Amino acid sequence: MYFYHFGRGIWLANSNYNNLFNNTTNYNERYGVYIGGNHNNITLLTANYNGVSYSDDGGAFNGEFGHTHHNNYLNCTFKGNKDTGIYIITNAHHIRIIDCKFLNNKEGVHINGITYGSNYHTISNNTFSENIIGITLRGRSGGSNYNTISYNLFELQNAYAISLWEVANYNDFFGNYFFGKKIQFFGTFISNWNNSQIGNYWDDYEGVDQNDDGIGDEPYILSQGVDYLPIWGDGLNFTIIKPLKNKLYSDPPEISIKTNPSTLDKMWYTLNCSPMKHFFSQNGTINASTWLNCTDGMVLLEFFVNDIFGHITSKNITINKDTTDPVITIIYPKQGAKANRTAPSFKIKINEKYLETIWYSVDNGKNNVTCSKIGTINQTLWNAVWDSLTQNDEIFINFYAIDIVGNLGYAHVILIKNDINDGNDDNDNEDNDKNKGEQIISGYELLILLGVISIGTIYKLRKLYVKNDTTHSI
Repeated sequence: MYFYHFGRGIWLANSNYNNLFNNTTNYNERYGVYIGGNHNNITLLTANYNGVSYSDDGGAFNGEFGHTHHNNYLNCTFKGNKDTGIYIITNAHHIRIIDCKFLNNKEGVHINGITYGSNYHTISNNTFSENIIGITLRGRSGGSNYNTISYNLFELQNAYAISLWEVANYNDFFGNYFFGKKIQFFGTFISNWNNSQIGNYWDDYEGVDQNDDGIGDEPYILSQGVDYLPIWGDGLNFTIIKPLKNKLYSDPPEISIKTNPSTLDKMWYTLNCSPMKHFFSQNGTINASTWLNCTDGMVLLEFFVNDIFGHITSKNITINKDTTDPVITIIYPKQGAKANRTAPSFKIKINEKYLETIWYSVDNGKNNVTCSKIGTINQTLWNAVWDSLTQNDEIFINFYAIDIVGNLGYAHVILIKNDINDGNDDNDNEDNDKNKGEQIISGYELLILLGVISIGTIYKLRKLYVKNDTTHSI
């Protein structure tokens, strides 16, 4: 919906739980949006070129008629307003301004707690550009206190990024990026210029970052206050949440990184198996086609983050890919061997680096028995199968192996039921393999063998005697 050339584009007074979506308010003489005495409203809009110079008018006005609280401004644009993009007056609290753009206004946001206070507001992840003042916090007896201003970008303000007037204390500033003119103080103030983890980026910071943790080693000194954790400005620091380093993956893994969104321009990643850059704007999954091109084994994944100032930072991790099923080789029993009622022994070989579990089944999966590579089939299960078959029926023994990422290997051997004791049962096992090829020698054959050995020995001794004593004749 569009609103043009009205005193107020949208006017809500004592009206609660309203949702304003996708509205544009242009060239209104006073306010683009007027919200007074309301709460729990959600507003997504564009408010351009509203207001009269030097009046308390502008893009959006909150307050005046009673208690205004818990209103949300999300993904809004306020441009070219002659006074203020969003004006929050006294007796207001818990208003959230998130992911908005304030461009070429007299003031981007003005919070004024003249009498009853205007406190506990959140202004986060916004862009303030080419305004005379980015944000004003002012108050008298009521004050503008306990507000959070975080992860905003302040660039090219004509006067100041932040202006503090009269009573504006205990406000938290962190994660913001300040370029050009910065903070204006009209009075004495107590503010926090960092939280426990991060401060702000100051383009005139002259410190260093020797340990390369993204935080300046020396504090940044303001005329009133100290930023003890100033952001070091050689690129965005980020943390790789997913995938996990050195972990094994079969399917394309999820990707997730954490960084400061206020100055983020774009992100991408590469894999060492492909020169292609894959850009992403939110968490997702590794490109399936590129993952398919990577061979099993080590994969190098590198992330790149580019901020709005052109700084590129990168980090890489190594992960492992495994899409190959375990390979099972059955050593014994042999294929087609005859089996009797005694459960056969088995021995298998498995080619798998990341093996997790082995099991077998003799009844087509009705019962699965975990096992090692050498063992004996469960006698109770074997009896049940044996009793259900007749002579010369086939008995299937199925072996399975799964690795830690879920790749499944399978092999089977078929035995033949033989319930007639004809001496030919051949449930081969390792001992049988060792005995194959050995021959039994009878007693008669042994006597002949000893006789041959004796004759040979006598002949050798006689020859040796003749050689040593030539005086004797034979």
